[in-house]
Amino acid sequence: MNDLPRSSYDTTPAYIEYTSVKDGSIVGVTINYEQLFVHTQTLVNACKYSSTDICLCCVDYKRQIGLWHTIHANIVSGMQVMFIPTSILKSQPSSWLLSITKYHITTAIVRSRDMHWAVLAIRELSNLSLTINLSSLRLLLISDGSNPWSLTAVDTFLSTFVSRGLRSDCCCPCSYSSETLTLSIRRQYHSSSSTHQSGRGILSMHALSYGVVRVDQDNSLTSLTIQDVGHVLPGAIIGIVKIDGPPLLCQTDEIGEVIISSKATPNGYWALPGLSTNTFKVIPLGSDERPIGTQEFVRSGLLGFLGPVS
Repeated sequence: MNDLPRSSYDTTPAYIEYTSVKDGSIVGVTINYEQLFVHTQTLVNACKYSSTDICLCCVDYKRQIGLWHTIHANIVSGMQVMFIPTSILKSQPSSWLLSITKYHITTAIVRSRDMHWAVLAIRELSNLSLTINLSSLRLLLISDGSNPWSLTAVDTFLSTFVSRGLRSDCCCPCSYSSETLTLSIRRQYHSSSSTHQSGRGILSMHALSYGVVRVDQDNSLTSLTIQDVGHVLPGAIIGIVKIDGPPLLCQTDEIGEVIISSKATPNGYWALPGLSTNTFKVIPLGSDERPIGTQEFVRSGLLGFLGPVS
């Protein structure tokens, strides 16, 4: 990168991350050097990574969240990184918990299924739970936190290991897509204010079938509970547009696709200018079907809605 002129940072591809689109075909998202550096620095600042951290990675370090946090962020922050292969996690689901205890891990990146299988393994081996100490862990990044089914695994894991030193604010779900990179991370707060506590929403599935948001009662057979995946990363602007048709901005209580604009978002798919225009050069339209400005947004492929300002 030092051999490149600075004027080439925003045009020279750093790497290509492969993903699939709606029809199942494989495409490559192009990330240039400027986007690589900006997004990495943003993650380091948001997660407060430093050279004193020891990170444990239980996800694929060659792509997506694993690549950004354990390779790119590692280079910028200077933290140590340890990896546990998937084959070991399958045969020994509690191995990552034992590694946290043994090596005093401060940050870890896992999937909700890793948390689920670890809880089951500890229940079967009750003597093993006595040797686990998670007090050194300050950040547990949940790579699939945007999926609704991860909520139960997070709650169960927290209730199981809070007596083993696990901090209540340690679990940090995040949302990610290859087109937009990291959208949000639930970061830790040191305030006791209720506005900073991790939250969740209980929505009516009947209302969701019509594309709108309505609050439902807890434990209802027709409700869907979703968890808080934090705030959007600094320097980014998000919006919600209709899933089908022109990119009209949604109302406050309307479900739509999350779009984001940031210096760190990629510019397109490799060698696919037509498809790239529809995904990476979206200009939202107002209620009068006119563009709200000239700023371009990127479609994330994730559903969401704008909540009321608190």
